[in-house]
Parts: sequence; C-alpha cells; structure tokens
Amino acid sequence: MLLSPSQYRANAKESLSKAEKPGRMILLHTGVATLLSFLLTLADHFLDLQIATTGGLGGLGTRAILSTTQYLLRLLPMVLLPFWQIGYTYYALRVARGQETGRRDLLEGFRRFGPVLRLQLLTAMLFIGLALACSYLASFIFMVTPWSTPLIIEMEKLKLQELSDAALAEAMMAMLQDSAIPLMIIFGICLLISGLFLFYRIRLAEFWLMDHPGHGALAALLSSRKLMHGSWKGMLKIDLSFWWFFLLELVVSALGMGDTILNSLGVSMSTDAFVTYLIFFCLYLWAQLMLYWWKKNEVSVTYAHAYLTLCPDETTEDAVKM
Repeated sequence: MLLSPSQYRANAKESLSKAEKPGRMILLHTGVATLLSFLLTLADHFLDLQIATTGGLGGLGTRAILSTTQYLLRLLPMVLLPFWQIGYTYYALRVARGQETGRRDLLEGFRRFGPVLRLQLLTAMLFIGLALACSYLASFIFMVTPWSTPLIIEMEKLKLQELSDAALAEAMMAMLQDSAIPLMIIFGICLLISGLFLFYRIRLAEFWLMDHPGHGALAALLSSRKLMHGSWKGMLKIDLSFWWFFLLELVVSALGMGDTILNSLGVSMSTDAFVTYLIFFCLYLWAQLMLYWWKKNEVSVTYAHAYLTLCPDETTEDAVKM
C-alpha cells in the first residue's frame, strides 16, 4: 500500500541530503543529453547544406551517402538516450536506498544493454498493438454512431454514379477527410483510456529491471503488473502531486517549437530560419537543464521510494520468479 505523496517527497529530500553531490549528478546526466542534442542539430544542418550542393546526376552517390548519414544521426538519440535515461533510474534507486553512488551508475543501462533493449522493444510493441486495437475499436464505434450517417449517405450516392477509379478514390478521400475529426476524437478517447491503463500496469518495469540483475525484460513487465495491482491510485496521486513539474516540462518543450509558434501567429524574426530555430532550441536546452537541476532529483527519488514500498529489498534469489 502506497503512502501519501508528501511522505515520499519528504523521504526523497532526506535521501538526497545524504547523497554525494546529487546536483552535480543531474547536471552531468542532463548536460550529456543536452550536448548530444545540440551537436546532432548542428551536424544535421551541416549535412543539409552539403546535400544542397550535390545537385544533378553526378552528385547522386554523394547525396545518397550524406542522406543516409543524416538519417542515422537522427536515429542516434532514439537509440542511445533510453539506455542513458534508465541509468539515471538506477542512480535514483541507489539514492533512495542510501547506497553509495557515482558517475558509473549512469552507465548501468549500457552495461545491461540486452535486457534494457528488450524492455524498450516490448514496451513499444505493447503500445503499437494497443494503438492498432484502438483504431479498430474507434472505427467500429464510429460506424454505429450517428457521426457515420453523412458518410454512409454519400457512399450510397456514389454507387449510383459511374466514376473512374481515380475519381472514385478522390471522392472517397474527400469523404474520409470530412469524417476524420469525429473519428480521431473517438480514437483519442479510446487510446487515452486504454493507454493510461497500460501505462500504470508497466510503470515500475524499469525500476524492477534495474533492481534485479540477471532478470529479463518480460519478467520486469510481469512483475510491474503484479506490483501495480491495486496500487495505481496511489501512483496517480503521486503523479498529480507533481503536476506543476510536468506542466513546466510542457512549457519548456514549447520553447523548442518557438519558431513554429511565432510563424503560426504571423510573427517573423529578421534572422535566418535556421538561426531562429537554433535560438529557440538552445533556450529549450538551457531551460530543461535548469528545470532538471532544480527538481528532477527530487521527483525521481520520490518515485524510487514509492517503488521500494511496493518492492522492498530483496536478494536475487528472493526476487519474483516468472
């Protein structure tokens, strides 16, 4: 049974007060991710400039190499950052337990590359499968509600007309576009409800995996489901107690899209488009670094204490067997 959010936050503050230089650790963790994002953004722009100079058939080979390199660099954060992030989860867990911590803790995700990779893939497959199931459910609900009536009437009219395949396809696309908004609303509601259910079932999978060396991703997912059974309301209360932190994260993320927001408002800056983007992107990186330095440790260690309530210290032999 989970305690009150205030109790976990008090425990987190006490644990951090005993930890060795936690502020430096979060600056290191966030700073590495920030520096990687900044360097990859510059590299992406440089490759764009190089690709623009390889016009014509003569530069086809060079353009293909540069485009492939650019694509791989864009994938790099998606490949590396999950292992770096779960290393910080391991660090927060050690802080909550009052164990000795160090910079090597942040590399724990890379040291357990296989199980962490499988956990990421299984989690992605679960959410992709959920999204597909929600799309079918949303289509069914749409077809049995009055929202589908205009679409059905228009489709019946099309049967009475002799249209070419191209004209028929164009007419179908126009009708589907008219029906897209109610269909997306239904899909969004289905995905939100089922997504939250799945999210809280696997919420503790990363903590469990980092806490049980030698165990696999499937065991982490199943153990998280077992730990969260009857505890999701308590975890939701903890989430709601940090609403201001998550709201600030959204505000900070909006800084990264500042150029797009200004364009949508009809506001233009005198600087080059990439320079404008880079200014807002750097503001976003700096704001995220400051936000995380201020409160990220407290938030993460709070969740680590909640995990320890549900799954207290165990030896590997006493761990949940799957």
